[in-house]
Amino acid sequence: MGKFYLCGGDKSKECRDFIIRFFKQSDVQLLQTSVEDIPKLLQLNSIKQEDLFIVEYVSHISFSKLLEMFKNESGEGACKIAVIVNVSLLVKNDLEDFKSIILMNKMIVGTIDTSFKSELHLPLLRSMIADATNDELLINYKNALKKIGEELGSILGSTLGDLQRASKMHEYVVPLRKVSTKGVIICGKYAVGEASGGEFFDIIHNDTDLVAVITKTKSYLASSNLISLFSKFRERNQLDDTAISMFITNIENNFKKDVTAKVQLFIIRINLVTQFMDIFMFGNGLFVSNFEQRVCGNDLPVTLQNKEPAHFGMQLQEGNKMLLLSPGIVNHASSMFEGQNIIHYLTTQLDDMAPTFLNEIFFQLSKNKSGDFLKEDASAIFIKVDLNVISN
Repeated sequence: MGKFYLCGGDKSKECRDFIIRFFKQSDVQLLQTSVEDIPKLLQLNSIKQEDLFIVEYVSHISFSKLLEMFKNESGEGACKIAVIVNVSLLVKNDLEDFKSIILMNKMIVGTIDTSFKSELHLPLLRSMIADATNDELLINYKNALKKIGEELGSILGSTLGDLQRASKMHEYVVPLRKVSTKGVIICGKYAVGEASGGEFFDIIHNDTDLVAVITKTKSYLASSNLISLFSKFRERNQLDDTAISMFITNIENNFKKDVTAKVQLFIIRINLVTQFMDIFMFGNGLFVSNFEQRVCGNDLPVTLQNKEPAHFGMQLQEGNKMLLLSPGIVNHASSMFEGQNIIHYLTTQLDDMAPTFLNEIFFQLSKNKSGDFLKEDASAIFIKVDLNVISN
């Protein structure tokens, strides 16, 4: 529960005494202070947004200064304020100024007009205490939900991890997946890792577009949610730019309050009519091409606002060979290919690279595993433009 402060004032002693009695009877602590002490409390970071100050309105100028004092660095209110005022004593101009202050400052949550009997303000005072209590309950509820989510994620992670391992004992990695359509050959490969969360990749296409997606999260629960969102994206059978934006928005909305999921997203979309390719990278991935295009990772959150900064586009040409590596590979790149710089190594190999080069990448990863599985999930996608289909 937030703290309650009553600032001293000479013009409203009867009202102040009533407020003090009310808080005492309600068994809620009321801290009495002065306006002069407020700067000290602010400097000590003792004032929180859930705290409530009951202060007396003396004049427009002094009250405006007081409100400025209560604002934090971003210009927002550092707490909540209730105002003690005798409206009947305000002349017309003062009354208009007071009304303007009330309308313009969201930190003011109520007024206590001393021209009325003190008992008439009981509903407001009760509401102040109830709101503070509800705030505390809400915080405790959110903390409890977060803890339950973490525990559930751990249980699901252990269970799903065991199931995943049991279903993949045939190999350490999944065999190559290959799609060939309208002059574009795309291959994907995935290997399971021991770390919590994981990666997911898929390739889908229709008559006009081809889309490949890689995702990475820090929890199995978040990974399951992402797969569900991708399934809905797949069911729409629309792979244009609008559909991509909707997919990104759905991820943003789903994980807006779950900072622990740490979602990373990588999308390749190829227009099979124009042979133009769009890449959207939200996270620590790596894209390289034998035509010297390369896109390194970033820290961009998955939001529609970041869609443009995460975007890279290129016109496909004869002989294009491209590779997209997931964070699970990039994070361990320094231990691969005998310590060579992975970007340098890949760009020197891409011209002669066949789709089976993906096997070599995963072999390099597996050399440094400490157990039966990689340290974390890993995914890679290889794209080749068929010389016989696309021509300048």
